Amino acid sequence: MRKMKVGGEVAARAMLPLYALLEPLEERRLLSGSGVPNGPFALTATAISPTAVALTFYDNSDNEEGFIIQRSTGGGAWATVATSSPFAGTGGPRAYNDTTAAPGIKYSYRVFAVNGIFQSSVAGPVDVTTPEGGDLLGVPNGPFGLSAAATSLGVTLQFYDNSFNEQKFVVERGNSATGPFTPVGSTGPFAGTGGPHSFVDTTAVPNTIYFYRVYAVNGIYQSSIAGPVSVTTVNSGGVPNGPFGLTAKAIGEGAVTLTFYDNANNEQNFVVERSVGSGPWTQVGTPPASPGMGSQVTFNDLNGPVGIVASYRVYAINGIYHSSIAGPVQVATTIPDGSARQPDGKLVVPGALILLIPRGTPGVHRYNADGTLDTSFGTGGATAVAYGLVDGFYSAEKIYVMPGGNILVESRGVSPQPTPQPITTGLGLLSPSGVLLHSVRVAIAFGNGFVAQTGDVVDSVTIDPSTGIITVTGHSLDDHSTFVHQYHPDLTAV
Repeated sequence: MRKMKVGGEVAARAMLPLYALLEPLEERRLLSGSGVPNGPFALTATAISPTAVALTFYDNSDNEEGFIIQRSTGGGAWATVATSSPFAGTGGPRAYNDTTAAPGIKYSYRVFAVNGIFQSSVAGPVDVTTPEGGDLLGVPNGPFGLSAAATSLGVTLQFYDNSFNEQKFVVERGNSATGPFTPVGSTGPFAGTGGPHSFVDTTAVPNTIYFYRVYAVNGIYQSSIAGPVSVTTVNSGGVPNGPFGLTAKAIGEGAVTLTFYDNANNEQNFVVERSVGSGPWTQVGTPPASPGMGSQVTFNDLNGPVGIVASYRVYAINGIYHSSIAGPVQVATTIPDGSARQPDGKLVVPGALILLIPRGTPGVHRYNADGTLDTSFGTGGATAVAYGLVDGFYSAEKIYVMPGGNILVESRGVSPQPTPQPITTGLGLLSPSGVLLHSVRVAIAFGNGFVAQTGDVVDSVTIDPSTGIITVTGHSLDDHSTFVHQYHPDLTAV
């Protein structure tokens, strides 16, 4: 045993662990970066061949003497397979290849840092299974998942590697699915399996259909083949192919949905045009280019004509170039329930004008004979038809064209307060140009929402074609009695 000195050195040594007093080398280690090292982290294990596993991890300590790499087989005891030297600083990743593995075995790995007798926390365990078959000189497994996409640079191929012993992958191209096929290049080898791996064929001719296939080679051995897959190269300039399969369907008041199929791979966008009657074609939208040829494109014309037959056509454009046209197709746009036509062919449509969501007041719109909104009617094409109540949920339900041309509007609505809620029916009289002349409330009931439970409800409104007298009939929910109200053509009571 070493003889102890007195003084400051004794006091300094007294603060050290006992084993630090036994050996000068251990003392020097402790005095320079002593203590438990931080543990490594982010350990990964990848089988790179039937007999080799690649490990990576990150160093988190600056005082390690090295790292211990251990392996367990099938959940058995841990055995050290390697001890690495220390690394300068922290970071990584650090790498180690275990070349002592056996084919077709599931292994677990773990790593920790050491500093003298101190051991860090452990990274792992992580599991990995080596592939079956240890003959690296035989037939390689074939690639899979081959895909081909046309770009402005040519054709980009992607595939997945399924072999450990390939020397390269051969890419072949043909003009039909049955060939003949000619090599256009090679790529690889790649470490391990997986992917995707890419290859770009820059020799492809624009606007051409090609078929591609890929296989691995190892010396004289050739793998199974991935493919063939077909692709049509980009027509980078010039006239795009025209769309096809155009259909049109009315989906609501002034709303039409169009569908068609893309037949080009160089369009910048599509142009949708509409015509009413024998009128000119007007552009109503420019849908963007689709993801690729054969894709279905949908476009909604939500500001279309109302109550008229409209024609639509579609074409693709590429710069100054214009494709052939899909269409025209015709569609009869919807006439909303309760609408009426004036003698000049204009269509008056009932509805609601939203003043403060969700509040609304009864209102009407008028459309020209070609289905476009008649902005000369009322205010910008619409007129509100109030009949005594301003706070509630109201809408115009039905339009009548009176003898002489005035417009009678039957409206209904409910006020949110009080409970039970008042449900009212009213009449409004408009001039032929949409000026509100008069309005009256003709019946009131009470209930929950629009479901009346007590009071009077309207059953019908009729107009005498010779006199213009308006007759409103209804019944009481309380005693089932009927009532009749009559009004002059100016909506004053008879």
